[in-house]
Amino acid sequence: MKTITEADVLRIMETLPTERMNPTMGDGGCCYTSPLNPSQHCIAGEILMQLGVELPDPDHITNCIGVAALQRVLGFPVEDNALYVLQELQQIADRATEKHDSHAWGVAIEDIQTWQTERSR
Repeated sequence: MKTITEADVLRIMETLPTERMNPTMGDGGCCYTSPLNPSQHCIAGEILMQLGVELPDPDHITNCIGVAALQRVLGFPVEDNALYVLQELQQIADRATEKHDSHAWGVAIEDIQTWQTERSR
């Protein structure tokens, strides 16, 4: 598997629907793979899956850990900047999901786009 770059993450991020929320567990915490629909993933999980990373099963302990911890457990190659963007997307979408914002992914994508614009100045 090739090393995941920030450009890879941003390219896929731009294609994602904005009207989605991260799946949650019974306690309300967000997870990578929905326990109710194993084909539904969180924003970071969707990006990773499209980049060839095999995500944890819904009942696996790693289904609800942070992106950096998931990377350490699964060992997929990723650049630091790409990991940072994935973590930020995940955290922003998690917070918006916890507020029941049906456009949680859109909130996260917009925040990252704004950060990218400010960073490039």
